[in-house]
Amino acid sequence: DDYAYYEALAYQDLANITSGQLLLDESIDYAQTGLINIEKWIALFPADYDRLALAKELLLERLSICYLFSGDLESALNTQNTAFKSAIKRHDKYMQLRIDYERGGTRLHTNLKDGIQRLKNRYIESLECETLFEEEPALIHAMLLVGKLLKENASRRKRKMEEIYNESMKLEYS
Repeated sequence: DDYAYYEALAYQDLANITSGQLLLDESIDYAQTGLINIEKWIALFPADYDRLALAKELLLERLSICYLFSGDLESALNTQNTAFKSAIKRHDKYMQLRIDYERGGTRLHTNLKDGIQRLKNRYIESLECETLFEEEPALIHAMLLVGKLLKENASRRKRKMEEIYNESMKLEYS
């Protein structure tokens, strides 16, 4: 159903806007409300499962970022894993890539080496993916550079940090 799909996207946008304003409790509430509603719509419109499941995965991904911003890394990773498993079940390569690069960003907070490796792999994959938005490879690359800076900062290697900074200045955003 079109209404259900666009309602879910509206809740995702509301969660995105409020998380960007650091209204984290509100952003989590919007994402959770959208998820409750989308579950009802999935039950009512099983013929639209794939499209509604996509909207659910987008809401889960937004909820995970809201959790990340609020400092709840465990909930962020669990929510991302739920969304990722759903995308695998639906054989949606775009959502798998999107969710996994977000997981890479989250992993920078809990396992720097894994986060960097995941982002490196997803960045390479993004360069070949035709379904990503135009700016997504640059976003993944920027996240990867942040991970590299964190790694070099931990070992206090100033020269390497300057190289990474200079590389980041070459990124182009649309």
